[in-house]
Amino acid sequence: MTERKKIFLNNSKIEVLDVNVTGVSVSRETLTRPEGEQVLLNTIRVDKESSAQLIIDPKFLDKPIVFEPGSSLINQKATTAVWGEPAGQKPETFISNIPVPKDSILLPTTNVGWQQGAFWVKDGQVKSLVDDPALNRPFEVFGKSESGWGVREVNIQNGKVSPNTKYSNDLSGMELGFSAPQILRNGEIVSADTILARRDPRLTADPRNVYDWTANANFTNLTQKEFLIGFMRRVDPTPIAVNRLNRGVTSTSVVHISAADEEVDKLNETITDGGLNWTAQKAHTNPHGKKVSARIAIPGPISPNRLPLIVFGNDGNGNLIALTADGRQPGSTGLTIDEAAEKIRDKGAINAVLGAAGGDIFVGLKKGNNFTILNSPSNIDRYSGQRVTRRIPSMLVIG
Repeated sequence: MTERKKIFLNNSKIEVLDVNVTGVSVSRETLTRPEGEQVLLNTIRVDKESSAQLIIDPKFLDKPIVFEPGSSLINQKATTAVWGEPAGQKPETFISNIPVPKDSILLPTTNVGWQQGAFWVKDGQVKSLVDDPALNRPFEVFGKSESGWGVREVNIQNGKVSPNTKYSNDLSGMELGFSAPQILRNGEIVSADTILARRDPRLTADPRNVYDWTANANFTNLTQKEFLIGFMRRVDPTPIAVNRLNRGVTSTSVVHISAADEEVDKLNETITDGGLNWTAQKAHTNPHGKKVSARIAIPGPISPNRLPLIVFGNDGNGNLIALTADGRQPGSTGLTIDEAAEKIRDKGAINAVLGAAGGDIFVGLKKGNNFTILNSPSNIDRYSGQRVTRRIPSMLVIG
């Protein structure tokens, strides 16, 4: 039997935090990579009998959001202008407006609210963005029912459950839940590139969750680096491109993009500044009269991206296991999606899904009227310099 390659060296001692929430334990540890980089993890274990509450900012259910050009992701600034108030609420605000247990653990859920092609579940019913056109496909849903926590595969058509011969499950009996791509199925890891290649909305909405596009770049102009990072949320990798980007040999992958001619010109300037061996091409009509979308030719392989993230899983008894990784900060690089799948499996999960990522990640503890952050979020308050939570569309309350 071949020994599995270790992606981390020996862990630090696991510290069990004194949260004193019934049926809940929270532990903290630091992982070290062979090259010396570290990752801060929190593991939250919840007995299946513990109460849980899904809190959603009601604005997302009542008002259409505005999307980034050529993207299925929310345009925060434009949505705020249309709504007359910002989208989402900070966890501290959520719990001040809605009654929750005096002692509880608070967690982000997933990307629902920030993008099309995702939904929540309450009392067996789909709760989604207004007029979401992307709810027409099979989805994996993680949630809590009478038997405990787990994953169901359901077919959604026009925003409603529509069982068929392949996907016969429905959402009956699911008290709360949310759609999220499955990264661990019956103890087997489902790789991020497999999820992206099958066109899962969670990852196609923002492939930066999968790829570190700037890993091999050397920018002289940080503004151009920020432009490239922002722009790459709009790429649309085809299944063939995904396969090539992840191959162990260098191969050129054509990745379709949505961009006007002037944006492609700016993109090529950015590529040159970063010293990347990429080529961006404008939309055009080929010699056969066929319209060809704008595209980028990217030599692979591309390094996977390390993120602040949360993954949710269940053990064989239906208990909840949640794992958070801090990232984008000195002392914690974050995890790749595949690493997160492996770590939550190590913690005893048999099934798991990818939850929120980036600045949404926090672990909160409510004790009476006090709110404490147990992890180290990637957001920094520009006035105090402290690490803080940010606005999120929804929150899971345990306790």
